[in-house]
Amino acid sequence: MKNNQLQSLFFLIAAILVANFCAFGSDVKPAAGILTGKVLNSATGEELTGARILIKGSETVTYSEADGSFSIDLGQLVDRPENFELVVTLVSFESAIIRISSDGLDRPALISLSER
Repeated sequence: MKNNQLQSLFFLIAAILVANFCAFGSDVKPAAGILTGKVLNSATGEELTGARILIKGSETVTYSEADGSFSIDLGQLVDRPENFELVVTLVSFESAIIRISSDGLDRPALISLSER
């Protein structure tokens, strides 16, 4: 009898996990406190590699990948309702300061840099 109860419990847990995966698995969002985005050449739309993305007023920094994508941990900024700024730099391109609002964290940031 105990074996049947364990088996039933196992199947119940497995069914719940499968239902969660089916319901939410295809709509995975970034973890809270992570800003994602892409850095592009404003003239050509080309993805820019190696752009430095800094949260202004902090030491938090990341760099864009080969496809222009980036993700940056916002740490404590997520709890603040006000806006914050990213400073984006890349050799041969004009620097950009991008204002991000805390309600815009659910969508990727698209950043365009102009060539010098």
